[in-house]
Amino acid sequence: MKVNIQISIPDVIGSLALHKKDTVLQKSIALAKEAQNRSSEDFLILFGKAWEQFAEGKSLSTAFEFSSQSPINKTSTRDEVIEELSKMTDKLIDRTIQTIEKRMSGMDVKLTEVQKTKKRGELILTLEDVEFPQRVIYLIQFDGNLAFWETYEYKELFPYLDKADKKLAEILHPDAKTASETEPKDKSADTTEFGLPKENNSLEKYEEDHPLLAYLQPALVQDENGNYFPNKGPVVGYTLLSDTSRVNLMLKMPEIVKEFPPSLHFAWTVQAVGENKNTLKLIACKADYYGGPAMEAHYYITDSKWSVGQNYGNEIEIEMNAEGATIWKRITQNNIGKSIAIVLDGSVYSFPIVQAEIPGGRSSITGSFTPEEAQDMAWIFKTGGYPAHITIDKVSVYDKKGQPIEY
Repeated sequence: MKVNIQISIPDVIGSLALHKKDTVLQKSIALAKEAQNRSSEDFLILFGKAWEQFAEGKSLSTAFEFSSQSPINKTSTRDEVIEELSKMTDKLIDRTIQTIEKRMSGMDVKLTEVQKTKKRGELILTLEDVEFPQRVIYLIQFDGNLAFWETYEYKELFPYLDKADKKLAEILHPDAKTASETEPKDKSADTTEFGLPKENNSLEKYEEDHPLLAYLQPALVQDENGNYFPNKGPVVGYTLLSDTSRVNLMLKMPEIVKEFPPSLHFAWTVQAVGENKNTLKLIACKADYYGGPAMEAHYYITDSKWSVGQNYGNEIEIEMNAEGATIWKRITQNNIGKSIAIVLDGSVYSFPIVQAEIPGGRSSITGSFTPEEAQDMAWIFKTGGYPAHITIDKVSVYDKKGQPIEY
């Protein structure tokens, strides 16, 4: 069996940066990714050039200066920074290979060859003794990056969501804005207090006035008098699976990002809800000072196993080292009565309310796992996550005579 994979070098650079949400950093990575589509140059070289376009004299070293012991410091030139990033990137690629090898060992699969192509991060893996190709693919493609995020209460964010919705209407329908300025209209006649369409309101008209809320149903509850209120918890709203890409595009527009708190990080739930299982929840996570989660838990996991919980659901129990236990205790202590989002590879698996501080570094992850999925996930946590996202570009399966077969 051969598997062609690509390790995301842009993700590697982002993970190595000190301030992950730095505007210059994000713009430079985006421009370098665009340039790589039409250039054979190494991504790191393109990234260094892109930085110069946006930095306005700001040294590249400021984005990657970790400590006084780091090889990158305030006096490092752009070329010196790129050279050190190149070394660190190669180490992370080797670590990814080692992680894949560990994962395969749990299935008695041998990783017999790793071929590195001319493109940095592109690998061709040769595996032997593969009995279940689909399970091998599952174990390889899962990044295994487990993070715990603090969250916002939805009631804190509704005013921002309303402003973002209005801003989008101005951007997407400027003519409608001009008309409304010349002919003022009381929009409360068409919508409720929280911007929900009234029964007789045209869907087309509502989408024009509320381009975001037309696809992101706010997480509101109605009292006995018919009044709407923001629901408790970090759920911002609900979106059909078919519309999540549309909502993502709107929320990532630079003009819209500015309407929200800088520490706000949106993430979708992994499990679909609703009668037809076709709707996802949007969760409001709260980033730390550096733009990341409260804890990147996968770095501290020492053991992980599958178990059956009190409600007979499949759970993944994790155990952390002493440093992780200390961090987790502090996080839970500071968030009693609030939700902590458990995020795996960017998707929210659950967001339980913290009842009390959790000492000892032990916790469990719940979700709609089958026993096999829970076992595989536990093994992924035990063997470690990848330092950056990977994608599988091609899979080829052969029989014992070397002939390609379908799987």
